[in-house]
Amino acid sequence: MVQKLFSSNIDQLEKQFVESPENVEIILALANAYADLGRWEEAVEAYQLAISLDPENGDLYNRMGIVFVALDDPMEAEESYLRAIEYSPWDAVSYYNLGELYRGQHRWSNAKYMFEKCLQFTSDPDDRAAVREKIISL
Repeated sequence: MVQKLFSSNIDQLEKQFVESPENVEIILALANAYADLGRWEEAVEAYQLAISLDPENGDLYNRMGIVFVALDDPMEAEESYLRAIEYSPWDAVSYYNLGELYRGQHRWSNAKYMFEKCLQFTSDPDDRAAVREKIISL
């Protein structure tokens, strides 16, 4: 049942995209829907289009990094996360995601650095505690 709901949502978003092919919000919603369904290649194409229209939007690069992790493409994921940090250096999520990527690659010092940067921009006590646990586990 859920699959059908997402499918009809994608149909609606694709129609909206045809009507407004340069609307970044519609493209982002479409990319997110593709990603939610594991339609990774389509998600990459949609995120790339959104980035071409809004090239300094760090959130778009972060989301692209998540898709590249799902595609098991760590080099592209790293590049995307670094771009996200370049354009949104205050966004803790990109530091966290890059830290997780490095942790998975056993790049401990890089992971620790990214988690520490994440802490600089995280105010929620529960999130801070979770990131500290990540650092301790390294």
